[in-house]
Amino acid sequence: MSRVSSDDQSRNYSLGAQEEALIRYCDKNNISIVKKIREDHSAKDFNRPEFQNFLSDLKHKRIAIDLLLFITWDRFSRNAPESYQMINRLNTYGVSPCAIEQPLDLSIPENKVMLAMYVVLPEIDNDRRGIKTRTGIIAARAQGRLPGRAPLGYINARDEQNKPIIIPSSHAQAVKYLFEEIGKGTSQAMAIKLLHEKYGVRVSKNRISQILRSIVYAGFIDVPAFDNEKARVVKGIHDPIISLEQFNKVQLVLDGKNARRGIQKPKAMREELQFRGVLQCEYCGSHVTGSASRGKSGKRHFYYHCNSCKKSRYRAEDVHSWVEKILAQFQLTSGAQELYTEIKKDLFEAKRDHRTVEMNVVTIENELNRLNAKRVEIQEKLINDTLGIDQFSAIDKQIEEKIQALNKQLESVDVEKNDADLLMEKMNLKIQEVLDFKSAFSKATMNERIKILSSTFKEKLIYSKNESRTPILSEIFEFILLKDSILDKQKAGQLVDKNQLSRLVARRGIEPLLPG
Repeated sequence: MSRVSSDDQSRNYSLGAQEEALIRYCDKNNISIVKKIREDHSAKDFNRPEFQNFLSDLKHKRIAIDLLLFITWDRFSRNAPESYQMINRLNTYGVSPCAIEQPLDLSIPENKVMLAMYVVLPEIDNDRRGIKTRTGIIAARAQGRLPGRAPLGYINARDEQNKPIIIPSSHAQAVKYLFEEIGKGTSQAMAIKLLHEKYGVRVSKNRISQILRSIVYAGFIDVPAFDNEKARVVKGIHDPIISLEQFNKVQLVLDGKNARRGIQKPKAMREELQFRGVLQCEYCGSHVTGSASRGKSGKRHFYYHCNSCKKSRYRAEDVHSWVEKILAQFQLTSGAQELYTEIKKDLFEAKRDHRTVEMNVVTIENELNRLNAKRVEIQEKLINDTLGIDQFSAIDKQIEEKIQALNKQLESVDVEKNDADLLMEKMNLKIQEVLDFKSAFSKATMNERIKILSSTFKEKLIYSKNESRTPILSEIFEFILLKDSILDKQKAGQLVDKNQLSRLVARRGIEPLLPG
């Protein structure tokens, strides 16, 4: 086996030279050559095409050999752990790897120490080279240079100091057109089509996202975090294809209003596992997920289970039945309708009174727009050299902190507004219909069922085979649900658990006093 990398070529350690040395060794020792493996891939792992073909031949017994020869152990691998695994794997095929310039009899235990040296030292060399390479890339980026292959719209060139630089290419206008179309609201699929029709440039869906997110086109270079240095953006020494204002405009289009507020897209749901996301493991407290398994008859069975501790595993239909039984307990007596109507009004008024925030939704959004405009302004000053990079970084950091704080406040206002609107909407319905949870739950969609459970209970549901665990109600529903059953017991002279009553006591000003 002969292997070469670009570094080896520079040292005249070519594939031809290695192959000649191996052939001479075989001739001298009367070894028959069954197969030659020539590679030009790095030895950081064994995911090398020719070597994988060789392993496939061994596995399917297309070749029969007992020796794998190479010049030195670093030709075999530069990854110590994988080297040991591959040696064991080759041994199972009856093949012994051997370096002709570093021969070792691995049947002698002491020789494994030398083997460790031979395979570890190249790995250390690789790691050290990687650190130097990464340091060089970070340093180049910090200077405003983009190392490596130029992105679409640029070509690699050299400046007056013979250092690498990127300059706009013939496709620069196509890139500019792409940003303009996306900024207008054109879909990415349509932009790809227009780009090909107008400029003959083909761009894949994955690549167009990379292009639109790259600040290189606005004349800047992003420098990743390294050692004790934080990630930052510096002004590039290359010419921009688009303005920073155009780049920021496209980012807002890509992010969208929901993404800017941190709202995630809903996950795919299925009826058989509708309670994923609201269940908690009874053993470790982790999130409970679900999956299906196919029985011998071919029928699929669904289970909820914990992927963390692996102890919880319940049939989905048992969990669903348990939830329905809990919801069936939430019934109102006809005589309590008037009382609960007053309680709900008090709750709504209390929630509305406490819903005091510094700014309403419109004010917060206006402030966000002002901060984004301020960010664009300081970026333009940075481009025009009227603002230093240190000042830019400090101001940009302050703006980012304010934006994050406002986004959190906006989420809070939206949640409170939605909660209050939902409560007011329900107050306009008949009390019995609103609180007939079993009926409402069965008619609701999967997303609505999750919202009902999340609103009703303070914590995630914990299902257990061994005991019945009644979930703790949320603060609002503590004053409404199950209260009638407790009052009925009191009227009948039955004893009631004080612990159960303690968590159902309303705050002052919310629940009216009951007659003694």
